[in-house]
This record gives sequence, structure tokens and C-alpha cells, in this order.
Amino acid sequence: MDIVYRFDPHAPLELKRPRSNKQALKMLEQGNLRFCKMVKHIQNIGEGERNHPPMVIPVNPIQLGIPLVKGLEVMQAPWALVLGCADARVPSST
Repeated sequence: MDIVYRFDPHAPLELKRPRSNKQALKMLEQGNLRFCKMVKHIQNIGEGERNHPPMVIPVNPIQLGIPLVKGLEVMQAPWALVLGCADARVPSST
């Protein structure tokens, strides 16, 4: 199984931030769908699927919070908070 995190030095280095609540929710949903796709990929391989391409996840230093210049602090720019409960019997409400 290959999961590849790939940095493209020619891709724009930008931190994508939502412009509205609706866009933030859409970005969170898209991230969740990507995560579900990765889990399904891993499960298929675990079940014996032989013909599977590597999963490539594009990343850049800014998205990972890695400073581009030596000596700078790690950047943090959160735009969402996900609240849940440790007790699985109690669902989070919207």
C-alpha cells in the first residue's frame, strides 16, 4: 500500500481560508470525504485488492504550518472548531 504526500514546488503556496460559514462547512465536508476515501482505499487493500494505485495527497509547507524561512515560528491559522463528546452515546448537535 502506498500513501504518498507530495509537495509540488510549482503550485501556489497559499493558505486556503473560507470566506463564509457555508464555504467553511463545504471545506470541512470535502475534507471528510477525502478522509473516507482514504479509509476505504486502505480497507480494500486489507481485504486483498491487488490492483490499487498509490494514493497521492498533495501538500505544501504552509498547509502543514511549516515555516518557509529558518528561525520563524510555526504558523497557526485555525478557521474551524469541531466539538464532540467522548461518550459515543451522546451525539453532537448542530
